[in-house]
Amino acid sequence: MKNLLCFDLDGTLVDSTKALVLTFNEVFRKNNLSLVSADEISEALGETTENIIKEFFPNITTRKMESCLADFQEIIKKHYEKIKAKPHTESTLRKLRKKGYSLAVVSNEFRKNIIEILEKSGIGFEHFDAIIGSENNIKGKSDEAFKAEKISKNKAKYLIGDSIYDIRAGKKAGVKTIAIVSGADAIKKIWSEKPSIIINKISELDSIL
Repeated sequence: MKNLLCFDLDGTLVDSTKALVLTFNEVFRKNNLSLVSADEISEALGETTENIIKEFFPNITTRKMESCLADFQEIIKKHYEKIKAKPHTESTLRKLRKKGYSLAVVSNEFRKNIIEILEKSGIGFEHFDAIIGSENNIKGKSDEAFKAEKISKNKAKYLIGDSIYDIRAGKKAGVKTIAIVSGADAIKKIWSEKPSIIINKISELDSIL
């Protein structure tokens, strides 16, 4: 049995902030909701799409939420070309596999969207023994980590992400956590969640694992 590394997608393997900000505001505009600043949306990323919408519009009706979620799935596809791999992601994944690690992606995106994003950003999805999305009644990345273990038949060692929600999910799943963040403000915020390790860029994984 190998040690399994579970990677968050958005903000960890790929830079999707611009695409997500544009998508959310197009969804809000289409559904006659107020637009939200790029900074506010960026701050909320890491949560599920539904929870992000609820954060900005706590009194949203069930019907309008369903409309927003359906629109989000269509609109995000227009912005896939704006999603780019984080620097050195592909080479780091290759090195980790050579070291004997099993790799998985766990994300709030649907699985088919994860695969398309990986392909368009130039990250080969063949690096991963499991790609776990939000379907099949899986609620949150802690459940996704358990599913990744079952599919890969390996034991999760770390959950690696860029947000406080990733760290909380890793702890809920009972695995160690690695936060990939840069900048004093981001580090200060995520430090309060007490991740096992904090690094500035994904390439540092090669030297610490």
